[in-house]
Amino acid sequence: MTDRQVFMVAVGELKADPDQPRKTFNPEDVESMASTIEAQGVINPIEIDGDNVIVTGQLRWMAAEKAGLSEVPCIVWEGDAGERFERQVIENLNHHELTGEERDNAIVKLWGTKTNGERVYSTMKCLGERVGLSEGAISDILEGARFRDETPELGQTQSVSSRDIRRTRGLKDSLTRVKILKGIDENKVKSSDIDELVKIAKVSDTLLNKTLEGGISLERARETADAIRDIEEETALTDAQKDRYVSRIEQDEGTLRQYKDDVRERVKEVMTATPSERAAIRTQAPAGRDSPVDKFTAVRDEVENFASYLGGCDADERAWIRRILLEIRAEVNKTIDMIRAPE
Repeated sequence: MTDRQVFMVAVGELKADPDQPRKTFNPEDVESMASTIEAQGVINPIEIDGDNVIVTGQLRWMAAEKAGLSEVPCIVWEGDAGERFERQVIENLNHHELTGEERDNAIVKLWGTKTNGERVYSTMKCLGERVGLSEGAISDILEGARFRDETPELGQTQSVSSRDIRRTRGLKDSLTRVKILKGIDENKVKSSDIDELVKIAKVSDTLLNKTLEGGISLERARETADAIRDIEEETALTDAQKDRYVSRIEQDEGTLRQYKDDVRERVKEVMTATPSERAAIRTQAPAGRDSPVDKFTAVRDEVENFASYLGGCDADERAWIRRILLEIRAEVNKTIDMIRAPE
């Protein structure tokens, strides 16, 4: 019997390889292949070593067992541990059977493989050519693994890809990178938004936080970051000044959301109201509108705060304030006289 001779082996005598790079097998895939095997049998032999441990073909073995076969065709494969693992990785990559995490772990393990103290793969390009991935993809995977190892704060963020991690490397602060990557993992932002988020983070950490928290939309955050950059071309801004600007933007966003929600509710009311009810609805000012009532209310609130301003005033400033207040009182009296009380 030659090494590549096909022979039958009892299903129960075969064993899974604990070092197999693929750790998860979708039950639906097993069920689907079992149906094919019931109709066609096992077409491609399963590769095994001398101890009946499966090198390639574990899914076929599981499906054959589910299909009720007592034995399956096998061929013996011989090679060292490094060659064996490489073969398993290549087969799974070719069939797209590895999860992103499994693929990355397999590539990292292959990159670290040595024979007689020497690297098996001298360059990332060499490894990429062996497993069918680009040099850039290999670089992304290795850099992603390094960042995960060096940054425990990243935690279990399985939906964050190695490419996502690489795209944040323009940020020097690893915790800011983690903040963006966790935002992706928690579905607060999309992976496609990373480049914009990196630009925003470089301008203001507070602006980034408000964007990830949903207080400011990504589009508005982008515009705000651009505005801050434009200002800083002429005048340097402190973090406190940026924070005040961001706070005002967040307030505006909140008002806009309130206005939109109010308008939406008003439309629903109008659609379901009777003709007489519609007339009453139309007289209501939508939330967020800068109406005369809103303006006078703001003036009243500001006047109420006057006392808190006086503490830091000297005598000259107090005299000026008194003069201004008297002028305001005169104007307010005129306005009151202009307004007739409803009869």
